[in-house]
Amino acid sequence: MATSDSTSESTAAAAKSAAAESAATVTQLTSRYTDALDMARIVHADQVRKGTPIPYLTHLMDVSSAVLEYGGTEDQAIAGLLHDAAEDGGGEARLAAIRAEFGDGVADIVADLSDSLTEDRTKKAPWLDRKSAYLAHLLDASEASLLVCAADKLDNVLAMRLDHRKVGAALWNRFNSEPKREGQLWYHLVIAETFEDRLRSGRAAELAKELRYQVDQLWEDVIRVESVSRAELERELGGFRASVAAASKH
Repeated sequence: MATSDSTSESTAAAAKSAAAESAATVTQLTSRYTDALDMARIVHADQVRKGTPIPYLTHLMDVSSAVLEYGGTEDQAIAGLLHDAAEDGGGEARLAAIRAEFGDGVADIVADLSDSLTEDRTKKAPWLDRKSAYLAHLLDASEASLLVCAADKLDNVLAMRLDHRKVGAALWNRFNSEPKREGQLWYHLVIAETFEDRLRSGRAAELAKELRYQVDQLWEDVIRVESVSRAELERELGGFRASVAAASKH
């Protein structure tokens, strides 16, 4: 009985220690977070997700939620809520307002996740120019920014997969990339590859793996729904990669 009691006590102590460790690592959210949610609500009040009547705020909430699920800090969760606020809601002036209210940590992440900081979102540079520069920037971006960016791209790919099941190839008409399908598949594949290379430990690595899995599943969706062979899709993507590489040399 003494041995049994000793084992029970040891097990209970281990469970208590694990619970205490878990509680210690829980990200505590303050009024800063609710203030950021309100800013996001106001900035994106008239925006919806591509091709849907769904308020854009739902995407921002999903991203912030994923950041927290994968171990992010409050600053990262706030950046998740505000990651498009400067790009699509005022440019440099909006970024300065975010910096003033939420600090450098949040503002730096928002800046890293913005592929344009023009005041008028209708006057952005061409899609390929912006995305190529953005991908290059991710090679040197902080891990704090990469976690938020990975959460953003994961939510985008999940939404793309859901909508693709509903509307098929018509999905690609919602995007500005040229060519539309190959451009989107190329961009998200390179993003996923980048995160797999740079996020290699802890829960951030789990997020990177999940993003890569969902990107691979998007390919499977295209092959199945659009009746295109894998070889054909890979050939098209290879041609697009080559054209991007050639353009970058000029």
